[in-house]
Amino acid sequence: GPDYVNAVALVEAACPPETLLRSLQAIENAHGRVRPAGVHNAPRTLDLDLLDFGDVVMTSDFLTLPHPRMLERLFVLVPLSEICPDWQTKAGVPITTLIERVRNSDPTQHIRKLDIEDRGKRHLSFASFSALWHTLLSRPIKAGAKVIRSHPRMAEW
Repeated sequence: GPDYVNAVALVEAACPPETLLRSLQAIENAHGRVRPAGVHNAPRTLDLDLLDFGDVVMTSDFLTLPHPRMLERLFVLVPLSEICPDWQTKAGVPITTLIERVRNSDPTQHIRKLDIEDRGKRHLSFASFSALWHTLLSRPIKAGAKVIRSHPRMAEW
């Protein structure tokens, strides 16, 4: 598939996880996100996921926490490890162990740091990504949440 820009952000939230997810979806919609009916994992201009929410473990039609596929994806685990190097699963598995498991089990996944040579080469240009990321980081999310730390990466899938 195509390369894409990915980032993980640590957010401090003063709201329930469902409210935060609705706010993230409002940001997606404001940036042209379309969700075709019946199409799972359709191409999208922006995809904001809620990965984890403290000690919350839940499954509903609207939200599953922790995110059900986050432990299978280098494009989530690697940037998460850069902003939260001590993060671990609810079962106590360190993020470094998770990264090694994915690298060993799925050699098709690649991720690298975003660099200046990536400008203009991707579906979402580096300049557009930078502007969007600055927008997300510079103002609180409507739900009463603010970004504490983040780190962008380029994923090659």
